[in-house]
This record gives sequence, C-alpha cells and structure tokens, in this order.
Amino acid sequence: MIHFLVLCTGNSCRSQMAHAYLEYFCDTSKIKIYSAGIETHGLNPKAVKVLEQDGIDISHYNSNHVDQYRDIEMDYVWTVCDHAAEHCPVFPSVIKKIHIGFSDPAKAVGTEEEIIQEFINVRNQIKYSVLNLIHELELPVNYNHTKKTILPQSLATAELHQYLLGSVSPRPIAFVSTIDENGNTNLAPYSFFNAFSSNPPILVFSSNRRVEGNTTKDTLSNILKTKQCVINVVNYSIVRQMMVCSVDFPHDQSEFDFSGLTKADASQVKAPLVSESPVNLECEVTDVVTLGDQGGAGHLIICKVLCLHISQTVLDDQNRIDPHKIDLMGRMGRAFYVRASGPNVMALPQSQQLPIIGYQNLPKHILQSEILKANDLGYLAGMKSWPAISESIQKTKELNLPTVKSTEEFHKIARQYFDRRDYDTATHILNLLNS
Repeated sequence: MIHFLVLCTGNSCRSQMAHAYLEYFCDTSKIKIYSAGIETHGLNPKAVKVLEQDGIDISHYNSNHVDQYRDIEMDYVWTVCDHAAEHCPVFPSVIKKIHIGFSDPAKAVGTEEEIIQEFINVRNQIKYSVLNLIHELELPVNYNHTKKTILPQSLATAELHQYLLGSVSPRPIAFVSTIDENGNTNLAPYSFFNAFSSNPPILVFSSNRRVEGNTTKDTLSNILKTKQCVINVVNYSIVRQMMVCSVDFPHDQSEFDFSGLTKADASQVKAPLVSESPVNLECEVTDVVTLGDQGGAGHLIICKVLCLHISQTVLDDQNRIDPHKIDLMGRMGRAFYVRASGPNVMALPQSQQLPIIGYQNLPKHILQSEILKANDLGYLAGMKSWPAISESIQKTKELNLPTVKSTEEFHKIARQYFDRRDYDTATHILNLLNS
C-alpha cells in the first residue's frame, strides 16, 4: 500500500481539495491518501461547495493535524503552500517530497461571486496538478474516474479534430506529389494516412475539406483528374521543408519551388518523386470515397502501389529498412511531431502463437505486486513458459542477490532490470521466487 500525505497550513481548503482529487482519481485499494495541516483551521465550506460543483462530496472530511500521521511510513508528502513546505516535519521513510504551491482562496476579497470564482480557479489548478502527479509518479489509477466522456456532436469540428489527432498519434505522413492536366505540380503533407494491404499493396490517405471555407485541396482535384500520385515518406532531414508545403499556395504555384525540394521523374506515373525523400511510392488511385460535404469531411484516397524507390542508405545488412537510418517523422496533435529513431525506438518481440503463460496464470506474488508495473506483467504473461529454476539460479549467480528471498526486495531488483530492458535477467530473478 502506498501512503500519500498532502500538507498545508490549516488543512482547511487547498490540501482538502488535493486530498479529494487524489482519492477520486487514484485506485484507493492500492494507495491511501491523507491530508493534514501544521495547524487545524476546520473544513472551509466554500471548498466543499466548489468540489460539490465538480461532483465530489467532501462534507464528511475532517481538518487533521500532521502529528496524527507521524508514525505512518509515508511514501510521498506533497506540500501545497509555502508555509507548510518550510515547516514540514521530517518523515524518514518518504520516497519523494513534492512542493507545488497554490494561492489561498480563503484570503480572496471581493463580492461573494468573485470569491467563489477564486475558489474555482484554485480548485481547477489543483485538479490539473493532481492529474499530472498521477501521470509523473505512476500512481495507481481509478480508470473509471480519470476518463472524460465526449460525444462528437457536442464539440465544434475544430475542437473535435484536435482530440482525434491528439489521440490517434503518432501518425505516418504521406507527402503526396500530384500533377494536373496542364503540368502544374503540387506537393502536400497528409497525416490521415496508413498502409492497409500488402497483397495487393494498398495505401490510403484522406484529403479533408477545409473547416474554414469548406473548400477542397489541389491534391484531391489533381487526383480526380489523373488518378495518379506519388506518396513520399518524410524523414527528419526534410521535415521543415515538408512544413513549408502545408502553406496554402495558389494552384499555379508549385510547392517544390517554395520548399526547395527536388523533382525527379517517376517510372510509372506522371506525378514527380521527391528526390530527398528516402522512399517514394508511385501509385494508381483506384477509388476516392467521399465521407461528407461539410468542413472537416474526408475523402479516402485509395492508392495501389505500382513501384517503390527505396534509398539503399536506409537499409541494413539484411536488406531491411532500419528505423534509425530512415529516421521517419510522425504527426501528433496540434503542432507536435515525433522523431521515430533513437532510444525510444525499441524492438518488442512477442510470439503470435499459443501457448503463452497468460496474465491469469502468473504467480500470486507477481499479480499482487505493488512494485512491478503493468508492462512488466504484460511481458511475463506473453512468455511461452518460465525458465527452469536451475537455469535461473545459474543466470543470477553473480548478481549478489539477498540470501533471504524477500519478495519486496526481489521485485525491486527485477524492476531495475525491466527499466534497463534486460527482460531475461528480470525474469530469472522473479523465477527464483517461484521455487
């Protein structure tokens, strides 16, 4: 059980709100929340009122003095005001002391409406901070309470668009080159894009109607006339040039000129390749599916790949694309992008065939662990079987493990190896507890 204390001067308002949100958003079967003050000022009725407006009842809460909790081994202590931070007593067992302070709404002046508004402002700041702490500290979550439910029809299209793009991300980027019947070229990026079939080789991207003005783009117009395009991938070295191509240029002006990217002749279609892109996919457009006639509506452009051009500089010694060499960019919500190379790119092999151990068959000490993370259990559940105990003894011989098999200590050591992505060693350590 994790023990988490929120501390302020009088345990009247700010610490009570933080206590309430931590209890609401956390899984209280795994974490115990306390709040206290250096002094006790009683529960502020305005704090009760503004939390009730947000669906949380704290009318039964009490104002507690910190001395009540001195004998409890706290894992976290969060001070929410400077006075409490300066006078916080020492808790020897504390893993982490946190200070995020807030102004005291009880000191607000003005009309009753203005004072309540200040309580609401502080409440919202505390709520946001609680959600951040749950994420940063990986506190156990009550999933029923942390999720916000949204019906699409309740939002403006632009707002819904950002929720969709922020959720369905990162997305690959189709950098689409087209040509019209008069030889005018167009180059534009689309992140509503993916591969949908290998046989036949099918890529699909969507050219959406503009929300403002409800107009369509040159890419769609050109494709409807020629039934051809080239999809070029975007790596880090051309991402800024790609962004120039998202500007809305007049039809007779080419994005190639403004971005400085180089045209090259394709072999199967009339639209040009982007020379600097590491992979170019020449495509025949087999269908365009219109999804609506209002701003934001998409046109699914279904592309059959006729020819691929792959730079040999992005291939490994087995003639496969190396993710670090190709260094692709992905689109996220708003103005955010992700670079798909470096230490955050990881191989996660998983057998697709039964048998596997399965979550429900993991040992009780693992299922009930407060130290191991969900991903650790997921890895163990996906294994074919546990290694032989004799193998685990041999593999861990030089690790200087505690002679007494303490579940907590072994779990902590295994967790360190999981963090290093040394899954085999972590597995062997945990397996010693199965004997």
